[in-house]
Amino acid sequence: MGDCRAYLLRSGELTQITTDDTVVQQLVVDGKITPAQALSHPLRNQVTEAIGAAESVQIQTFVFDLQSADRLLLCSDGVHGVVSDAQIQEEIGNNRPLPEAVEGLISRIIESGAPDNSSCILLEYRAAD
Repeated sequence: MGDCRAYLLRSGELTQITTDDTVVQQLVVDGKITPAQALSHPLRNQVTEAIGAAESVQIQTFVFDLQSADRLLLCSDGVHGVVSDAQIQEEIGNNRPLPEAVEGLISRIIESGAPDNSSCILLEYRAAD
């Protein structure tokens, strides 16, 4: 919801699985600006869906099969707005234990200036034998 995101890391490849609920994302969808222009657009942080902003909200839901060793990252814009998807992939896709991977990601965010709050949850799915 809003500008928080969910990513799937599978076999070393990072995929964004949610769509931002922002004015700028809608401009991209409508073809009025490019994804590159969205990165620096002055309205990039103006959300269109937020808990408590209206009586009801539209929540994105997804159903997909997880494979053993898939990693899911849930994060605020203080993560994805500060470091690139390639940097996120590098930090969480290096087969380090989850706590070390999150530490590496947070360290990179801090090194980049961290102008916003940075929150993330990293999960790893392991199939039962």
